[in-house]
Formats: sequence, C-alpha cells, structure tokens
Amino acid sequence: MNTKKTLGFIGLAILIIGTIVLLERGGILGKRPIGQHTGRLEKYLCPRCENDPEARKMCEKCGQTGFVWLDPTQYDTENLKLKKYAQ
Repeated sequence: MNTKKTLGFIGLAILIIGTIVLLERGGILGKRPIGQHTGRLEKYLCPRCENDPEARKMCEKCGQTGFVWLDPTQYDTENLKLKKYAQ
C-alpha cells in the first residue's frame, strides 16, 4: 500500500511540474518587466474623498489612501475633473 501512495505522489508531482513548465513556455507565467503595466499610471486625488482626513477613513474607492492611480490614455481625466497629484 505504501508503494501505491508513493507512486501517486510522484505522479502528482510530475503533473504539477509539467503544468508549470507548460504555462511558463506558453508565456502565461512568463516574467514581464515591472514597468510594463504601471509605467503609464499617474497619481490623482481620489474623486470621492479628495484626500480629506475625515472622508478618507470611510472611502472605498481609494482604499483609505486618498489617491487613485489611473492611465490617462484610457480615461478622460479632464471631463472627469480629476486633480493630478503634484509629487
């Protein structure tokens, strides 16, 4: 009975390793540069709480940080009247 368990664990390990290798070769788990997805993001004041200390405590839009990160190429920040945070 120990032999069946051992063979089962070996088979499972081979299956898991094979799946990981296939996903990496297919590019699904491949490494991407860090800035590839975040390079265009800009920091704006949260449109809901506007970084007000009292309102920020309950704000779910920014996660109580007072700021949101947006890609200005995908959002019309002028029409949304978002205030860019000057760093």
